[in-house]
Amino acid sequence: MQERWQENEGIFNSFLIFFWLSLNKFSKNVLTFNVTSVIIITVDESKTVCDEQAEAGEHMFDKMRRLPDAELEVMKAIWDNTPPMSTNDVMKVVSNEKNWNISTLLTLLSRLIDRGFLSSEKRGRERIYYPQVEREEYMEYETKFDDKKHYDDIFHQFANVVKYMRDPKTGLYYHGYDASKKAFWCNKETGLSQNFWLRALGWYSMALLDTLSKCEPGEEYKAEYDNLKKVFVDLIDSMLKFQDESGMWYQLPALGGREPNYLETSGSAIMAYSLLKGVRLGFLPESYRAYGLKAFQGICDRYLKEKDGHLSLGGICLVAGLGPEDNRRRDGSFEYYMSEPIVEDDAKGVGPLLLAYTEMRRLDD
Repeated sequence: MQERWQENEGIFNSFLIFFWLSLNKFSKNVLTFNVTSVIIITVDESKTVCDEQAEAGEHMFDKMRRLPDAELEVMKAIWDNTPPMSTNDVMKVVSNEKNWNISTLLTLLSRLIDRGFLSSEKRGRERIYYPQVEREEYMEYETKFDDKKHYDDIFHQFANVVKYMRDPKTGLYYHGYDASKKAFWCNKETGLSQNFWLRALGWYSMALLDTLSKCEPGEEYKAEYDNLKKVFVDLIDSMLKFQDESGMWYQLPALGGREPNYLETSGSAIMAYSLLKGVRLGFLPESYRAYGLKAFQGICDRYLKEKDGHLSLGGICLVAGLGPEDNRRRDGSFEYYMSEPIVEDDAKGVGPLLLAYTEMRRLDD
């Protein structure tokens, strides 16, 4: 029996193109991770739109400018936490280090929106903020135009994640960490949440990979760069210990045998992408390609279905988060992660599968 993705390759390409057009038109804030990578789509055997990606990247840098220190602090708060964030969420984070009042923060947030670093929307009585520039994109800008001024801080941020959020027994990273140790969802001694969430682990793997691929360390940052490579490889090796025989990973990877835990699409697709791209860029051994291919095939076998000539992708966790204070349901427990809806064709699942598929196509070229 032919593999599903090969059997339906023509439909899959149409699905890619349709999704990309829909994403551009309707869902600016859906993919918070490196959405520009989705542009690398093979339309036919002779033409790609990689040139459009390059042009878009140059256009982005034309508009980007180095952030003032205060605005950069706000962006760090948003980058370091699970977006989107409300005004109050941002205020709680920055107030640990800055003696700012709410008026100052609102002014900084407004400036970041004007600069194109953030977008926002009204949700009930709160205003919610989404990052439009990711940390890795800002690192690329720093490399090209600002003489690596913030490299120290960027490497330091990753070092803090390893220091505070990595579990030495499993090598996995907890979903959340509260430095104040006051959040209702955290352990009051460690500040950590209760579980390792698959999609968060996937996003982290992508952030590491993007940073490694954008960074130009030279001799000055060689030690930090080499350490970041070790962190990436260690994360991948740790994740492979929990890869199911199907090729996928569970919503809570360390609790694969516990019902009703389930094999989840979006995080598995992100891991497939990170594995395949990590091999292609030389950060992972060639033998790891098989694990990425197995993950991609496992998703297609289990959740990619054809309906009336169109492909539909299921098994996607709609959302998962920790808090805020007035939403005690989001407590990081096993039961909480199982309670969030499992949906079809959500961009957070389709997008990563498209990214993994672009890596599959590069294998053919």
